[in-house]
Amino acid sequence: MSILPIDGFISANGLQLHYRRWSPAKPGPNLPPIVLIHGLASAARIWDFVAPLVAGRGYIVTALDQRGHGESDKPDTGYDFATIIADDDAALKTLAIERPIIAGHSWGAMVALQYAATHVDNVTALVLVDGAT
Repeated sequence: MSILPIDGFISANGLQLHYRRWSPAKPGPNLPPIVLIHGLASAARIWDFVAPLVAGRGYIVTALDQRGHGESDKPDTGYDFATIIADDDAALKTLAIERPIIAGHSWGAMVALQYAATHVDNVTALVLVDGAT
C-alpha cells in the first residue's frame, strides 16, 4: 500500500511556499518528523519515490519547494542562504514541525547544513545527500 502525498501552500516570509506531506495512517510513537530539501533547479517532487517508503516506516515526511522552485513563488531576489533559511524557519513554524530530521540533496544539503547550524536547538538529526564539496 502506497502512502499518497497531500499538497499544500503556506505563507512564509512573505511568500507562498508549496509543500508535499506524506503521513502514515499510524505515525510511529516518538518518531521525529522528517523535512526533505531538494537540490538547485529541482523541486519537492524529487522525493516522490523515497518519501512514501520512509512514511511507511511511521514517519511524517514533508518536502518543501524552496523559493524560486517547483510550485513556490519565484521572486527576483532573496536567494542568499540567510533568506532561504528564514523561509525554511517560517515554513517549519507555520507547519508546526518541531525538531525534525532534515535531509537535503545537493544544494539542498548545503541549505540543510546551514539551517542546522543556525537553528541547532530545532534539529534532531541531519542527513546530507551528495552535497557540494
